[in-house]
Amino acid sequence: LNAALQKNGGVNMQPGIFNHYVEVQKKKTVKATDGSGDRTTEYVTEFPVYADKVALSVRDFVASRANQSAISEKFQIRFTDIPIGINWLDYRLLCDGVYYRIIGPLSDNKGGNNWVTLACESGVTVWQDLP
Repeated sequence: LNAALQKNGGVNMQPGIFNHYVEVQKKKTVKATDGSGDRTTEYVTEFPVYADKVALSVRDFVASRANQSAISEKFQIRFTDIPIGINWLDYRLLCDGVYYRIIGPLSDNKGGNNWVTLACESGVTVWQDLP
């Protein structure tokens, strides 16, 4: 166990908690499939990850600096599972048939580069963009 902790920079990554399959989706403009040549905007899955999904605490509400009534969940994703330099505000998450709008990332207060915590607002089965 000590060798595993040293390999991960002294932090136990707790692999069992990352048990929710999540699709990270990005909004893209694509050509319509009806042959009209029109362009439509849709979300396309960029990459899948396994994440820890938790209801937010009061501390997380304050840390996210967003409208507290809108934030409902947080997703914790391993830092090594995501591309470098990602702008999370261009993405949404799909987990268990529910879409989540990403309010913003929260910093990793333990090790810096072990995981990314995303404060999210839950949507419904059909996503509606906010203005």
